[in-house]
Amino acid sequence: IAESNLQVLGQILRTSTALDRSLADDLFETRAMVEGASARLAARNAAPEDIEAIREAIRLMEEAVPAYIKGERRLAEMLELDDLFHLRVAAASHNRFYIQFVNIMHTAGTDMGLYEKAYGRPPEKYYESIEFHSELADAIEKGNETEAQDIMLRHIESIETGTRIAESDEEN
Repeated sequence: IAESNLQVLGQILRTSTALDRSLADDLFETRAMVEGASARLAARNAAPEDIEAIREAIRLMEEAVPAYIKGERRLAEMLELDDLFHLRVAAASHNRFYIQFVNIMHTAGTDMGLYEKAYGRPPEKYYESIEFHSELADAIEKGNETEAQDIMLRHIESIETGTRIAESDEEN
């Protein structure tokens, strides 16, 4: 039953493709709650192979950013790499519901065009994400639950701010 409810929720969010600020606010609020808790739990439960998987996601993004800036990689590829990192953090929590929730939220945000707004310009924004991701990986590896949650919350706030700046730029 829980899985079918998650599928229904995902379908509802994906059908809301027009960027509605209140829906975006709901998504970021939910991301903060779920991904903050997921990061905290990852710091508690991550096995060495989880840390390796998280760090591999960071390496993939680090390798891809210069090509993206040169126009050799598409935005969709970059967003997939970012999703990979967040899903691996959720996987490191060893909570199957967090993995599903994170997947639904990232898919909905992509379908709504939210992350294109935050990361479509300037492309250097990815370096900021890599910094957050690296700090988060360090906190998870140290088992520092509070620090991991705090970093994830600051990261999500930064993404939300990026979407607001992009919207403001579009209005002007």
